[in-house]
Amino acid sequence: MAGLSESCSHVGAVLFAIEAGVKMRETASCTTEKCKWLMPSHVKKIPAAPVAMIDFSSAKSKKQKLDDAIAGRTGEKHTFQRPTVQGSKLERGSERYMQFFKTLSRNSPRSAALMSREPYYREFVPKSVSKLPKPLPQYRTPEMLQLSPTELQNACQDFRQEELTQPQVQAVEEETRNQSLSAIWFSQRAGRITASRLKQVLQTSLAQPSKSLIKSICYPEAYKFSTAATRYLLGIREPIRKANSIQFFSDAEGYRLVVKSNLQFYPWYTLIISRISVSYSTSNL
Repeated sequence: MAGLSESCSHVGAVLFAIEAGVKMRETASCTTEKCKWLMPSHVKKIPAAPVAMIDFSSAKSKKQKLDDAIAGRTGEKHTFQRPTVQGSKLERGSERYMQFFKTLSRNSPRSAALMSREPYYREFVPKSVSKLPKPLPQYRTPEMLQLSPTELQNACQDFRQEELTQPQVQAVEEETRNQSLSAIWFSQRAGRITASRLKQVLQTSLAQPSKSLIKSICYPEAYKFSTAATRYLLGIREPIRKANSIQFFSDAEGYRLVVKSNLQFYPWYTLIISRISVSYSTSNL
Protein backbone atom coordinates (compact mmCIF):
# COMPACT_ATOMS: atom_id res chain seq x y z
CA MET A 1 0.00 0.00 0.00
CA ALA A 2 3.03 2.24 0.16
CA GLY A 3 3.12 5.05 -2.40
CA LEU A 4 -0.61 4.97 -3.13
CA SER A 5 -1.39 8.50 -1.92
CA GLU A 6 -1.16 7.51 1.75
CA SER A 7 -4.00 5.00 1.36
CA CYS A 8 -2.11 2.68 3.69
CA SER A 9 -3.10 4.72 6.73
CA HIS A 10 -6.72 4.77 5.68
CA VAL A 11 -6.79 1.02 5.04
CA GLY A 12 -5.09 0.36 8.38
CA ALA A 13 -7.63 2.53 10.18
CA VAL A 14 -10.51 0.67 8.53
CA LEU A 15 -9.04 -2.72 9.47
CA PHE A 16 -8.52 -1.57 13.09
CA ALA A 17 -12.11 -0.34 13.27
CA ILE A 18 -13.41 -3.64 11.92
CA GLU A 19 -11.34 -5.65 14.42
CA ALA A 20 -12.44 -3.47 17.34
CA GLY A 21 -16.07 -3.72 16.24
CA VAL A 22 -15.92 -7.50 16.12
CA LYS A 23 -14.39 -7.69 19.61
CA MET A 24 -16.96 -5.30 21.04
CA ARG A 25 -19.76 -7.28 19.40
CA GLU A 26 -18.70 -10.40 21.26
CA THR A 27 -18.84 -8.60 24.62
CA ALA A 28 -22.20 -7.16 25.72
CA SER A 29 -22.08 -3.52 26.71
CA CYS A 30 -24.46 -1.71 29.04
CA THR A 31 -26.69 -0.50 26.18
CA THR A 32 -26.75 -3.48 23.86
CA GLU A 33 -29.38 -5.39 25.82
CA LYS A 34 -32.84 -4.33 26.94
CA CYS A 35 -32.80 -2.60 30.34
CA LYS A 36 -29.18 -3.53 30.81
CA TRP A 37 -28.38 -0.07 32.16
CA LEU A 38 -31.07 -0.12 34.86
CA MET A 39 -30.30 -0.84 38.49
CA PRO A 40 -30.70 -4.52 39.34
CA SER A 41 -33.80 -5.48 41.26
CA HIS A 42 -33.85 -7.18 44.66
CA VAL A 43 -32.15 -10.56 44.47
CA LYS A 44 -34.45 -13.24 45.84
CA LYS A 45 -32.19 -16.22 45.21
CA ILE A 46 -28.44 -16.42 44.87
CA PRO A 47 -27.36 -19.63 43.12
CA ALA A 48 -24.43 -21.40 44.70
CA ALA A 49 -21.26 -21.87 42.66
CA PRO A 50 -17.73 -23.10 43.34
CA VAL A 51 -15.26 -20.42 44.33
CA ALA A 52 -13.17 -21.14 41.21
CA MET A 53 -16.12 -20.14 39.01
CA ILE A 54 -16.89 -16.83 40.80
CA ASP A 55 -15.38 -13.66 39.36
CA PHE A 56 -14.23 -11.44 42.22
CA SER A 57 -12.74 -8.81 39.90
CA SER A 58 -13.62 -5.21 40.56
CA ALA A 59 -15.35 -2.97 38.03
CA LYS A 60 -12.06 -1.17 37.38
CA SER A 61 -10.20 -4.37 36.55
CA LYS A 62 -13.04 -5.55 34.30
CA LYS A 63 -12.86 -2.23 32.42
CA GLN A 64 -9.11 -2.68 32.06
CA LYS A 65 -9.61 -6.17 30.62
CA LEU A 66 -12.09 -4.79 28.09
CA ASP A 67 -9.69 -2.05 27.03
CA ASP A 68 -6.87 -4.58 26.72
CA ALA A 69 -9.06 -6.83 24.59
CA ILE A 70 -10.02 -3.96 22.29
CA ALA A 71 -6.40 -2.84 22.05
CA GLY A 72 -5.31 -6.36 21.21
CA ARG A 73 -3.34 -6.87 24.40
CA THR A 74 -4.70 -10.33 25.13
CA GLY A 75 -1.47 -11.99 26.16
CA GLU A 76 -1.74 -14.24 29.19
CA LYS A 77 0.00 -13.11 32.32
CA HIS A 78 2.27 -15.55 34.01
CA THR A 79 1.31 -15.93 37.64
CA PHE A 80 3.46 -17.53 40.28
CA GLN A 81 1.91 -20.53 41.92
CA ARG A 82 3.20 -21.78 45.20
CA PRO A 83 3.87 -25.48 45.32
CA THR A 84 1.39 -27.38 47.44
CA VAL A 85 2.69 -29.59 50.20
CA GLN A 86 0.93 -32.93 50.49
CA GLY A 87 0.85 -33.92 54.14
CA SER A 88 -0.13 -37.22 55.63
CA LYS A 89 -3.81 -37.56 56.51
CA LEU A 90 -4.44 -37.55 60.24
CA GLU A 91 -6.56 -40.50 61.29
CA ARG A 92 -9.48 -39.87 63.62
CA GLY A 93 -8.86 -41.28 67.07
CA SER A 94 -5.11 -41.65 66.60
CA GLU A 95 -2.60 -40.53 69.20
CA ARG A 96 -1.71 -37.36 67.26
CA TYR A 97 -5.42 -36.60 66.80
CA MET A 98 -6.13 -36.84 70.52
CA GLN A 99 -2.97 -34.92 71.42
CA PHE A 100 -4.00 -32.07 69.11
CA PHE A 101 -7.33 -31.52 70.86
CA LYS A 102 -5.72 -31.94 74.25
CA THR A 103 -3.24 -29.18 73.43
CA LEU A 104 -6.03 -27.04 71.96
CA SER A 105 -8.08 -27.45 75.13
CA ARG A 106 -5.13 -26.38 77.26
CA ASN A 107 -4.16 -23.33 75.16
CA SER A 108 -7.62 -22.25 73.91
CA PRO A 109 -10.29 -23.84 76.12
CA ARG A 110 -13.18 -21.88 74.49
CA SER A 111 -12.37 -22.96 70.94
CA ALA A 112 -15.42 -23.86 68.82
CA ALA A 113 -13.65 -27.01 67.62
CA LEU A 114 -14.03 -28.47 71.12
CA MET A 115 -17.82 -28.02 71.31
CA SER A 116 -18.52 -31.32 69.53
CA ARG A 117 -15.67 -33.36 70.93
CA GLU A 118 -15.82 -35.81 73.82
CA PRO A 119 -15.17 -34.98 76.65
CA TYR A 120 -14.48 -31.27 76.03
CA TYR A 121 -18.09 -30.37 75.13
CA ARG A 122 -19.11 -30.60 78.80
CA GLU A 123 -17.25 -27.36 79.50
CA PHE A 124 -19.62 -25.50 77.16
CA VAL A 125 -22.83 -26.60 78.91
CA PRO A 126 -24.14 -23.78 81.13
CA LYS A 127 -23.92 -24.75 84.76
CA SER A 128 -27.45 -23.58 85.51
CA VAL A 129 -28.91 -25.67 82.65
CA SER A 130 -26.95 -28.78 83.62
CA LYS A 131 -28.46 -28.65 87.13
CA LEU A 132 -32.06 -28.40 85.89
CA PRO A 133 -34.26 -31.50 85.60
CA LYS A 134 -35.02 -32.85 82.16
CA PRO A 135 -38.20 -31.22 80.74
CA LEU A 136 -41.06 -33.64 80.16
CA PRO A 137 -41.39 -32.92 76.38
CA GLN A 138 -37.86 -34.23 75.90
CA TYR A 139 -39.04 -37.73 76.88
CA ARG A 140 -41.11 -37.81 73.68
CA THR A 141 -39.65 -39.98 70.90
CA PRO A 142 -40.59 -40.31 67.20
CA GLU A 143 -41.66 -43.90 67.87
CA MET A 144 -44.31 -42.70 70.33
CA LEU A 145 -46.01 -40.63 67.62
CA GLN A 146 -46.67 -43.77 65.57
CA LEU A 147 -48.53 -45.60 68.36
CA SER A 148 -52.29 -45.95 68.54
CA PRO A 149 -54.18 -44.34 71.47
CA THR A 150 -54.43 -47.69 73.26
CA GLU A 151 -50.74 -48.47 72.81
CA LEU A 152 -49.85 -44.96 73.91
CA GLN A 153 -51.86 -45.34 77.12
CA ASN A 154 -50.08 -48.62 77.87
CA ALA A 155 -46.74 -46.92 77.26
CA CYS A 156 -47.72 -44.13 79.65
CA GLN A 157 -48.48 -46.69 82.34
CA ASP A 158 -44.93 -48.02 82.06
CA PHE A 159 -43.36 -44.55 81.93
CA ARG A 160 -41.18 -43.66 84.87
CA GLN A 161 -39.81 -40.18 85.27
CA GLU A 162 -36.45 -39.49 86.82
CA GLU A 163 -36.66 -38.54 90.47
CA LEU A 164 -36.04 -34.92 91.32
CA THR A 165 -33.22 -34.04 93.64
CA GLN A 166 -33.09 -31.14 96.05
CA PRO A 167 -30.37 -29.33 94.01
CA GLN A 168 -32.60 -29.57 90.93
CA VAL A 169 -35.55 -28.13 92.84
CA GLN A 170 -33.35 -25.29 94.06
CA ALA A 171 -32.04 -24.63 90.54
CA VAL A 172 -35.59 -24.37 89.15
CA GLU A 173 -36.54 -21.90 91.88
CA GLU A 174 -33.55 -19.70 91.08
CA GLU A 175 -33.91 -19.81 87.28
CA THR A 176 -37.66 -19.09 87.12
CA ARG A 177 -37.81 -15.95 89.21
CA ASN A 178 -38.24 -13.84 86.07
CA GLN A 179 -41.36 -15.89 85.27
CA SER A 180 -42.51 -15.39 81.65
CA LEU A 181 -39.30 -13.54 80.76
CA SER A 182 -37.41 -16.81 81.18
CA ALA A 183 -37.67 -19.65 78.66
CA ILE A 184 -37.11 -22.12 81.50
CA TRP A 185 -40.37 -20.92 83.04
CA PHE A 186 -42.30 -22.51 80.15
CA SER A 187 -40.10 -25.55 79.49
CA GLN A 188 -40.31 -26.74 83.11
CA ARG A 189 -44.08 -26.14 83.29
CA ALA A 190 -44.81 -28.22 80.17
CA GLY A 191 -46.70 -31.39 81.08
CA ARG A 192 -47.09 -30.43 84.73
CA ILE A 193 -50.21 -29.20 86.52
CA THR A 194 -49.66 -25.72 87.91
CA ALA A 195 -51.71 -24.11 90.65
CA SER A 196 -53.50 -21.90 88.12
CA ARG A 197 -54.77 -25.00 86.27
CA LEU A 198 -55.57 -27.18 89.27
CA LYS A 199 -59.24 -26.12 89.54
CA GLN A 200 -59.86 -26.76 85.83
CA VAL A 201 -58.18 -30.17 86.09
CA LEU A 202 -60.42 -31.19 89.00
CA GLN A 203 -63.56 -30.04 87.20
CA THR A 204 -62.93 -31.60 83.79
CA SER A 205 -64.25 -35.05 82.88
CA LEU A 206 -61.83 -37.98 83.04
CA ALA A 207 -63.67 -39.75 80.22
CA GLN A 208 -63.62 -36.71 77.93
CA PRO A 209 -61.13 -34.19 79.27
CA SER A 210 -61.00 -30.69 77.85
CA LYS A 211 -58.67 -30.59 74.84
CA SER A 212 -57.87 -26.93 75.36
CA LEU A 213 -56.91 -27.68 78.97
CA ILE A 214 -54.61 -30.52 77.91
CA LYS A 215 -52.97 -28.33 75.26
CA SER A 216 -52.48 -25.48 77.72
CA ILE A 217 -50.75 -27.88 80.13
CA CYS A 218 -48.57 -29.57 77.50
CA TYR A 219 -47.77 -26.42 75.51
CA PRO A 220 -47.82 -23.51 77.99
CA GLU A 221 -45.70 -21.23 75.79
CA ALA A 222 -48.26 -21.45 72.96
CA TYR A 223 -51.09 -20.45 75.29
CA LYS A 224 -49.72 -17.17 76.55
CA PHE A 225 -52.17 -14.29 76.74
CA SER A 226 -51.76 -10.56 76.98
CA THR A 227 -54.36 -7.97 77.90
CA ALA A 228 -54.25 -4.32 78.85
CA ALA A 229 -54.56 -5.27 82.51
CA THR A 230 -51.72 -7.82 82.44
CA ARG A 231 -49.44 -5.45 80.53
CA TYR A 232 -50.13 -2.76 83.09
CA LEU A 233 -49.34 -5.08 85.98
CA LEU A 234 -46.13 -6.27 84.33
CA GLY A 235 -45.05 -2.66 83.99
CA ILE A 236 -45.53 -1.77 87.64
CA ARG A 237 -44.69 -5.13 89.22
CA GLU A 238 -40.94 -4.70 89.38
CA PRO A 239 -40.94 -1.12 90.75
CA ILE A 240 -43.40 -2.16 93.47
CA ARG A 241 -41.31 -5.20 94.38
CA LYS A 242 -38.13 -3.14 94.57
CA ALA A 243 -39.87 -0.54 96.70
CA ASN A 244 -41.02 -3.23 99.13
CA SER A 245 -38.05 -5.62 98.89
CA ILE A 246 -36.08 -4.57 101.90
CA GLN A 247 -37.35 -1.72 104.01
CA PHE A 248 -35.48 -1.04 107.20
CA PHE A 249 -37.48 0.62 109.91
CA SER A 250 -36.74 1.33 113.52
CA ASP A 251 -35.68 -1.45 115.84
CA ALA A 252 -39.23 -1.74 117.12
CA GLU A 253 -40.71 -2.29 113.66
CA GLY A 254 -38.15 -4.67 112.16
CA TYR A 255 -37.94 -5.16 108.38
CA ARG A 256 -39.87 -6.73 105.52
CA LEU A 257 -38.56 -8.81 102.58
CA VAL A 258 -40.54 -9.62 99.42
CA VAL A 259 -39.24 -12.45 97.19
CA LYS A 260 -40.00 -12.93 93.49
CA SER A 261 -42.55 -15.56 92.54
CA ASN A 262 -41.00 -18.72 91.11
CA LEU A 263 -41.76 -22.39 90.43
CA GLN A 264 -41.77 -24.84 93.32
CA PHE A 265 -41.29 -28.54 92.50
CA TYR A 266 -42.21 -31.34 94.86
CA PRO A 267 -39.77 -34.27 94.65
CA TRP A 268 -42.40 -36.71 95.91
CA TYR A 269 -44.97 -35.65 93.26
CA THR A 270 -43.27 -34.34 90.15
CA LEU A 271 -46.37 -33.65 88.03
CA ILE A 272 -47.71 -30.86 90.26
CA ILE A 273 -45.92 -27.56 90.72
CA SER A 274 -46.90 -24.28 92.29
CA ARG A 275 -45.74 -20.71 92.30
CA ILE A 276 -44.32 -19.21 95.43
CA SER A 277 -44.58 -15.56 96.36
CA VAL A 278 -43.25 -15.03 99.86
CA SER A 279 -43.30 -11.98 102.07
CA TYR A 280 -41.19 -12.21 105.19
CA SER A 281 -41.85 -9.83 108.04
CA THR A 282 -40.05 -9.66 111.35
CA SER A 283 -40.26 -7.28 114.25
CA ASN A 284 -38.33 -6.83 117.40
CA LEU A 285 -40.73 -7.10 120.33
